[in-house]
Amino acid sequence: MHEIAKSSNQTASLPETVLSVIGLGGLLSTLLIYSPVLTSFYPLYSQYTFIKLFAEVTLATSVVVSLIVALAVLRGSRIGSKMLVVAALLYGAGIVFFCIHILGYEFPLYTLINALISGAGCVGMGLMWGRIYKRFKLKQALVNTAIACIISSIMYWIMLMLPLPANIVVLGIATAVTLTLAFILLKSPSPEEASIETVEPKKALPILKALGNVIIAPVLGLFFFAYATGVMQDRFFASFQTYLVALVIASLIIAVYALSHRASFSTRSLHQTFIPLLAVILLTATSFTAYFSLETNILMFLIYLLYIVAAIITLATLSAVAHASEFSSDLVFAIALFIFSIASFLGITTSNLFFNETISVIIILTTTVYAFTMILYAYFRLQKLTEWDDVKESSTESPVKGTEKACRRLAEVHKLTVREEEILNYLAEGHNGAYISEVLFISPNTVRTHIHNIYRKLDITSREDILRLTRES
Repeated sequence: MHEIAKSSNQTASLPETVLSVIGLGGLLSTLLIYSPVLTSFYPLYSQYTFIKLFAEVTLATSVVVSLIVALAVLRGSRIGSKMLVVAALLYGAGIVFFCIHILGYEFPLYTLINALISGAGCVGMGLMWGRIYKRFKLKQALVNTAIACIISSIMYWIMLMLPLPANIVVLGIATAVTLTLAFILLKSPSPEEASIETVEPKKALPILKALGNVIIAPVLGLFFFAYATGVMQDRFFASFQTYLVALVIASLIIAVYALSHRASFSTRSLHQTFIPLLAVILLTATSFTAYFSLETNILMFLIYLLYIVAAIITLATLSAVAHASEFSSDLVFAIALFIFSIASFLGITTSNLFFNETISVIIILTTTVYAFTMILYAYFRLQKLTEWDDVKESSTESPVKGTEKACRRLAEVHKLTVREEEILNYLAEGHNGAYISEVLFISPNTVRTHIHNIYRKLDITSREDILRLTRES
């Protein structure tokens, strides 16, 4: 299912941006399929069994519901406003029932019913905030997500420090804020949220292939983050304050990086350089801590830093992919929720099968596989960047500086679409199709189609002609 490719240049207003950051912070602070939320209640050892069972059933429900949503969207269905209202009610009800149980009130089949409601509600809220965050390009999404994570870390710390009744009050306020802001922000959808083209079921596989080409790196980061936190379980609670410190530091690093990077950029340097580098540092630190019997908090901090950075980049990248308007935001975030939930569930299952002493080995192996996978991915992406197969793009001429105005004039004269004008700018700057695909978060085949249309409308045959036209303009 493809959305009609409209302008990707629209940006949210400052008030909308501020509300979006606060709302996402509230969502991360209340999402019951996200383990840091449940960790705040782990000191209640009388509820330990309930929380573990609740987490497993909620994640299993989220796996099923998100898969159903993804399949429905692929078949041309659309999640309507009434369904979002139902999802919001389920989300709120799930948290209310959770708090009632934490306070000591139980009924037959209570845990199962509560977990089913919460799992479905969490998927619905994920889709709602996916629609909100599709309004942001990558840079803004990175900054927003990083600040939202800092807000959520403050919320976690408050809930962890407060006594139970006050803890529940904070959770309730955060939930109310999240729901209220979601409905306020969704009242005025952006043009990119307009109509969606329905497709035949037989086109589902090509669409998934095209989407996979765009989101494979962030999805890998999301999978390993969710799996690692699921595996750690008890250790996660024991080192929760270390996690909060790592969350703040990782968020600040990402925010500073995004704000200081003025030119257009992709997440390639983060996914293919920074994350493997963090993984290597982590593996090296693991050897040192084992050899010199150093404090394990250092190791836990590095583990959290690696996976939190991967998670923040993933959330921002998914927003940018949805913003590109090639794929439905519901499809993008339903698949992300499916990957996250199934990875978390597998992590918890793995943890239940092994002794606590073995968990460190599993985390080290997981990190090694993640680093190796990202290095391989970097290699194959580099091949695509240097071996773009459209020979008509090759050019021996140097790109012209200050091409934006020239490209705008060409777009007006030859009636290019907004997306075609955007791609024309990159071509005039000397970039190839693979680079454009990465920066704009659209599939290579779609880039090829746009380039072909640009050549046809401008009546040219190569990028050399584009450089010539921009010089003449």
